Amino acid sequence: MLQNILKKNEIFYFLTIAASDTAGAAGIQQDLKMANLMGFWGLNVITAITSQNFNSAQSIDIVKEKTFISQLEIIFNSYEISAIKIGVLPTKRFATILSRYLKRVNCPVVYDPVIETSSGMKLIKDNLVNIYKIIRNRCTVVTPNIPEYLVGNEFIRSSTYSSKHCNIYLKGGHGVSDKIEEYLYTNEKTIKFEYDKHDWKFSRGTGCAFSSLLSMYLVDNDIETACRKEHEKLVNIYNRRERIYSFR
Repeated sequence: MLQNILKKNEIFYFLTIAASDTAGAAGIQQDLKMANLMGFWGLNVITAITSQNFNSAQSIDIVKEKTFISQLEIIFNSYEISAIKIGVLPTKRFATILSRYLKRVNCPVVYDPVIETSSGMKLIKDNLVNIYKIIRNRCTVVTPNIPEYLVGNEFIRSSTYSSKHCNIYLKGGHGVSDKIEEYLYTNEKTIKFEYDKHDWKFSRGTGCAFSSLLSMYLVDNDIETACRKEHEKLVNIYNRRERIYSFR
């Protein structure tokens, strides 16, 4: 991707709309790391501020609505955005506001419907399905984990709903089988992906990294190819982290 950007002599802007993680392991911070690795210029709109470390989360503070709007205004009025990743949308009101801004762009939009932190702190104030209903028409693909997928019938019947609204990629990291089994539901077909599981000592933020990378690969790839390239890139990134750092 970086070679393509340099060859075209232009900047590709990646926008993450998500919560901040003080530990830098997930959320805004993780998304911007992925943008840097892909050669994109990272932009961000913060929806909430969390206080957490690698092991636990202490608090979440949702930004004021006027602050959220101010961030969206300056970003959408200043840059031609190439890819968007959406993380924590804490309320239906935030989803409604954001959907209006997404009407302005014509680029891949990936929504990672986060419910809670890895340590179990709830990150949203409204029902996820209701938030999803508001934002889905503006998304290219939604990337729930299995727990998020099972929140309600809206996700369970994803293969039906995807044909009406957007593609859905069901991530399989929470599965119990020996392999990671993941599914891409499009309005044309269902594609199964099967991968080996990895025993990474520190796997925080993989969901954020997944959705961010996917949005950027969708800039110049069809969705199936983007999903495969994204997985390969993600594994390479986390394998490299294992070699550099020792999280115990």
